[in-house]
Amino acid sequence: MGNNVLTQSLSGAMRIAERIGLIAQDWEVSGTVSRIGFVPHFKAARQGYYIVLLNEPLELIRIPTANLANAYIEALALTTPGDEVNMVISGNQQAIVEGNAKMIAFTNHMLVGDLERL
Repeated sequence: MGNNVLTQSLSGAMRIAERIGLIAQDWEVSGTVSRIGFVPHFKAARQGYYIVLLNEPLELIRIPTANLANAYIEALALTTPGDEVNMVISGNQQAIVEGNAKMIAFTNHMLVGDLERL
């Protein structure tokens, strides 16, 4: 019985910590790209970030490229306004807003369709 109370307390504390942004969690974001751009780091272009403005839903997302797989970097580079995208980002809410979160997955549905026709 004591272990059950401890487990419930820890699980409640974890939910609160996630809610206030202390613990990283995965966020899935889908929408239509309104604008996209690359902001290079002043020392090394590979360490810059992509900034994506989604139209539906209205959201601004910063995606650092330092540890990003080449396939994701290329897909982001080929993304244009009007493209439908889906991404999974790991991090707390503040890290996502500041561009310090890690992208786990990125899919550009329009680009996939174009590549299938090649």
